[in-house]
Amino acid sequence: MSSLLLLAAVGTAEAVAYVWRYGSAVRGSALSQAGSTVIVAALRVLFVAAGVTAVMRSVPLPLVLLAYAVPAAAATYVCAVQGMRSIGGAR
Repeated sequence: MSSLLLLAAVGTAEAVAYVWRYGSAVRGSALSQAGSTVIVAALRVLFVAAGVTAVMRSVPLPLVLLAYAVPAAAATYVCAVQGMRSIGGAR
């Protein structure tokens, strides 16, 4: 079960880092772009390691994917809503 919690944490962190990465590509500095890319890459490696560990512990693959994808989708949604509010797009 701890590997599923790790996947949920990684999914959430990766979603936030990915939103940061896209924002950096549009309006960030070169250092911000490089930093966000390194963080996203590291989180992807951690995702693979945690996912393989969970599967090796006989956790069903659909459950592994859901543990990662659902928190990632929720974090992406929250980041998108907050981003739209900060630029005045949504009320």
